[in-house]
Amino acid sequence: MRSRTEAPPVGVSLEETRRGVALLRRAAETVREDGPLALIDRVLGETVYRRLWVFAKRLDEEWLSIEAKIPLECALLAPEEVGEIAGLHPDVSVEEARARLARGHRCYVARRRGRLVHAAWLGFGRVWVPYLGCWLVLEPGDAYLYQSWTLSEYRRKGAAAVRAAAMLEELRREGWRRVIGAVMPRARTALAVPQAFGYPLCGVIGYYAWGRRRRLFYRPLTVDAPRLRLEERGGNG
Repeated sequence: MRSRTEAPPVGVSLEETRRGVALLRRAAETVREDGPLALIDRVLGETVYRRLWVFAKRLDEEWLSIEAKIPLECALLAPEEVGEIAGLHPDVSVEEARARLARGHRCYVARRRGRLVHAAWLGFGRVWVPYLGCWLVLEPGDAYLYQSWTLSEYRRKGAAAVRAAAMLEELRREGWRRVIGAVMPRARTALAVPQAFGYPLCGVIGYYAWGRRRRLFYRPLTVDAPRLRLEERGGNG
């Protein structure tokens, strides 16, 4: 058996070895947090088939009152505060956050003693979905919740739930009809808040791929599911 200090086999670079180890760690984490079926979904998502479960919450309905385990302050992220986003989510730069705010998107945040510990984005009209590489076109009156993220040390403490309650209440006062979210199948952590607030599963969006070709789809699962449209082209929004 090779020791850890030995060089990798000929033909395998150190960088390739590190990528392989990182993939194995992510796979193990997926199985541990979401179960083996979630890992199968991830594998399919890298090959021939990607999908997201669609949830929708009508704002004329009530929702659960949930308290955080620690004191938190919830608010909208102001343009002058956008620098705080750096370091919170690995895929959102300060420049991207500014661009989103300029397009009219909103960022709802939760703070702990002034520190930004959670953020979630809300888009309107036409929203880019990176996982599917396409646009999601919404009906008037609907808003799309995406990229909810909590610092690891503050997860499972109620940050997302408290933010969600404040966000839903504000949107209802403003007269919005419904909030829509799309979540990876069987992602237990991501599903916790939609389930707690009574977001019913109402559809599936995704694509089938054959080489470089692919076909987008939206399958409503309920009679009152939102009327969504997927658009292939148009660039990253």
